[in-house]
Amino acid sequence: MFRSLAYIICFIVVSTQLSFAQTEPESKTTSERYKDWTFNCIAVNGIEQCEIVTRIIAQDGSVFSQISVQIKDGMTEPLLQIAVPVMSDLKVPLV
Repeated sequence: MFRSLAYIICFIVVSTQLSFAQTEPESKTTSERYKDWTFNCIAVNGIEQCEIVTRIIAQDGSVFSQISVQIKDGMTEPLLQIAVPVMSDLKVPLV
């Protein structure tokens, strides 16, 4: 399921890029797993955007949160994103 979501996100990014381009650009996507982390990378017209993503699973098996680190060409520092459900009490432990 997670891999499908990553492909959908990559498709949306590529589709948006293609709609503004006058010629069809070359694109390449890469997705690899490293234990609990997934590395996704998309290169369009030589510009590469990559991210490393992991999910935190609650005791009931549902996804509680997602952490991603994005790396874009030209960035001096990576971008860290943490996604949690709205109204989550972050002071209460998951365990």
